[in-house]
Amino acid sequence: MKITRECDYAIRITLLLASLGKGDIADAKTISERQCVPKQFTLKILRELMEAGYVKSFKGAHGGYCLNRDAAEISMKDIITAIDGELAINDCLLCGYKCNRVDNVNDCPVHRRLEKLNSVIDSELSAISFADLLADC
Repeated sequence: MKITRECDYAIRITLLLASLGKGDIADAKTISERQCVPKQFTLKILRELMEAGYVKSFKGAHGGYCLNRDAAEISMKDIITAIDGELAINDCLLCGYKCNRVDNVNDCPVHRRLEKLNSVIDSELSAISFADLLADC
């Protein structure tokens, strides 16, 4: 499993927004410059995070972005899923996947082991909030 560059940037952008003081906002140019992400890519990521409900925007000359939820309520898994979609270390773990090797994926020993591993990764990422990440800074 490898997260995309877009997802990595989204995690970093979310962390920057989590670091803002209560009531503070950051404009796209500042976010872009501080995270070394091209501005158009920053705007695309912010749009996706807004659609997922993690970020809100304010229009106007003094507009910008901030988190739409408390940093403790947003996990790394939330952001990864919002940007990259369902978390799976192998295609056979995706919903709706039809394996051409076995009739029932639960009969496959490889699938069962990967499913356990995927569950651990999912659980660990769900347990890491952006408040936790801020505390590590």
